[in-house]
Amino acid sequence: MNKRYDLVIVGAGPAGLMAARTAGENGLKVALLERKTEIAKITRSCAMMFILEDDYFFGERMYFNNRDKRMVFPVNGFIIRYDGPYRNIYGWEQWAPDGKNYIWSGDYEEKVKRGDQARLTLVYDKDTLLRGLLKEARAIGVEVFPGTNVVSIKKTDGGVNVIDSNGEVFEAVFVIGADGLNSRMAQILGLNKERKFFCKIGGISMYMTGVNPPHPYTLITIFEHDRNYGVPITYMLIPSPYADDEHVVFVGGVIDPRLDYLSEMDYFIKESPFSSWFNNPEARRRMSCVRNFWAPVDEPFRDNVLLVGDVTWSQEVEMTGAVMSGWKAANAVTVALKDNKLDREGIASYLEWWNKSFPGTHDYKAFFGPVAMMDRFTQEDVNYLFSIITDPMPYTLNPYTMPQNLGGLLLKLIPQIQKERPELIERFQKMQTAPIEELLAPLAETGFPNR
Repeated sequence: MNKRYDLVIVGAGPAGLMAARTAGENGLKVALLERKTEIAKITRSCAMMFILEDDYFFGERMYFNNRDKRMVFPVNGFIIRYDGPYRNIYGWEQWAPDGKNYIWSGDYEEKVKRGDQARLTLVYDKDTLLRGLLKEARAIGVEVFPGTNVVSIKKTDGGVNVIDSNGEVFEAVFVIGADGLNSRMAQILGLNKERKFFCKIGGISMYMTGVNPPHPYTLITIFEHDRNYGVPITYMLIPSPYADDEHVVFVGGVIDPRLDYLSEMDYFIKESPFSSWFNNPEARRRMSCVRNFWAPVDEPFRDNVLLVGDVTWSQEVEMTGAVMSGWKAANAVTVALKDNKLDREGIASYLEWWNKSFPGTHDYKAFFGPVAMMDRFTQEDVNYLFSIITDPMPYTLNPYTMPQNLGGLLLKLIPQIQKERPELIERFQKMQTAPIEELLAPLAETGFPNR
């Protein structure tokens, strides 16, 4: 016999768990399906940053309440309890490949002295966050089905049937698709056929002790080119919430079959211009990731399925954007059921919020600007540009405004660039005028596109 619910949620990451907790609190009968058998165990590379405390992000002005251990979302009107470890971040530094010049944001020493009031964000333990949400969801009656692999979705007269790999059917009036950036839900619903595919990004990360960059409590990004093939890659260092001298060290970029990311990591630690930052490093935990970057969906709803989080946008929704969309979608479903409007009209409030908060306020081209830039500018070009930038960037971690801020710094230097490196001007103009699909086209053809 089929299992019948008000709402079935597919995916138990931050978006799915938040939707489940919210719908359960609202009194709905909810099933939460997750492909992983250990729901709270994180195996994929993740920055685990609480984005962001210095600015509005997807329409929200979130912050962390240290006293009561709560992540606060005052615009939307909810909180998440979090009692795990965390560490403050006080800036975002972008280093040139030569290791000599970097662009910084704000006065690092002054911000560190001010402590919590001056932080940009914090890093946290995602396992703890997910365990807390899962415990709360189960406590209010949400039925959780780990190890459940969804293979089909069928619209019915009464709602939706969700079918797993064992043939079990979960019936619901509405479904929330929250299975992440490599979403099977989006594929099953046919949405990926209607979206632009930008590129496939991969990489590896390690929690590593013995890491001592000049400013340890900052997010550090290094745009580089592979020394053998010239393929754009990125190194990142993110403070760990677990120990003072521990960082998450990441190396990755557009997937190319010629690249060996373990070799790139070894080079970064032992031979690169940044090797002095590593003092007898030891890796505690190793993870990897593959991320498909698509254009946003035109509308995050089809056949009574609402899509939330990274399914609709891409990985930069982050945890905070994910929980916001999960909360909003669950409340929209609740209203639709109470009003007996069991279709698109019933959940229109979610669609309006999504359009206003996501595509209505954020420019996808700005986010992908650094990726496209590294494909069009050589390592020598980047070293030169970083050497002539002397002003700091605004004090922010917003991944959309940062490329615009960097562009503003370079714009002021156009006369100098025109005099010293005039061949770069045409490339800058191309970056400004070409559509993002054209800029990323060479990267979409690299590696193994998933269409």
